[in-house]
Amino acid sequence: MLSIPPIDDGPGEAKRDLTLYNPREATMNEILMEVTGMTCGSCVRHVTGALKAVDGVEDVAVDLASGRVSVRSRPGTAADRLTSALADSGYPGRIVEATAPSSPAPARRSGGCCCS
Repeated sequence: MLSIPPIDDGPGEAKRDLTLYNPREATMNEILMEVTGMTCGSCVRHVTGALKAVDGVEDVAVDLASGRVSVRSRPGTAADRLTSALADSGYPGRIVEATAPSSPAPARRSGGCCCS
């Protein structure tokens, strides 16, 4: 989601806050993994590459200090394929949390012209 500064419609009108909705962003799974064996930047690159090679993975963010990896993937991406990809590259991992996409709340409009 992208937030835009509030719009001022002039004197006597309330400011309106606009948020742009990106449907692709709303349909991503969020998967948090715990990975063992990472000790340096090279390990981070290997883990990132192994996970990005899994079909359906859109983004990978590795936190070396905590040993946590956040994966954004398209729906239908099997979690066991992620753990297998890590194990095959020498970094055992497990799923800590997985969040499926949710439908966004319908947009509400208030104030302004007759079409809002």
